[in-house]
Amino acid sequence: AKLYIDGEFVTDFEFPSGTTSLSSYLFAGYTYLESVIIPEGVESIDGGTFQGCYKISEITIPSTVTNISASSFSSCDSLKDVYIPSLEWWLNVKMHYPDLFENAERVYVDGVLTTEIYIPEGTERIESFTFYQCSFLTAIHIPVSVRYLSTNSIALCGELAIYYNASTKEF
Repeated sequence: AKLYIDGEFVTDFEFPSGTTSLSSYLFAGYTYLESVIIPEGVESIDGGTFQGCYKISEITIPSTVTNISASSFSSCDSLKDVYIPSLEWWLNVKMHYPDLFENAERVYVDGVLTTEIYIPEGTERIESFTFYQCSFLTAIHIPVSVRYLSTNSIALCGELAIYYNASTKEF
């Protein structure tokens, strides 16, 4: 089916300000969607929200998002550019088996193309799925302050080099 709003065929969609959550399967299977603007204030991207929207080529995630659920971006085969607000955001957002990075070729952190990650000293945990399917990354540098890696925190990342400063303890 095709979506029309005020008589206009929708291929680009901007959520209205005041939106706080993107409901499960909201645009699932809508193959005409090419671009999406998610405004500041959105806190949750629920499961399957953009599943099957295979024409979306880029997406910007605002800093207010704290939760990305399973299959939110499943089968978004054209999603090549992902813009995220900061490394701190990336390390703290709750990801539940996400596929945000499944097809990503380029990820921009605070507007800067990122292929190498330096986890800040003082970080103690890397949560589940933080760096899941991040094949665009070439290296992750982990400081000694990291004492806990959750399940699949770094998984399916292709040719990734992981550097750990083991000067004070074994990893």
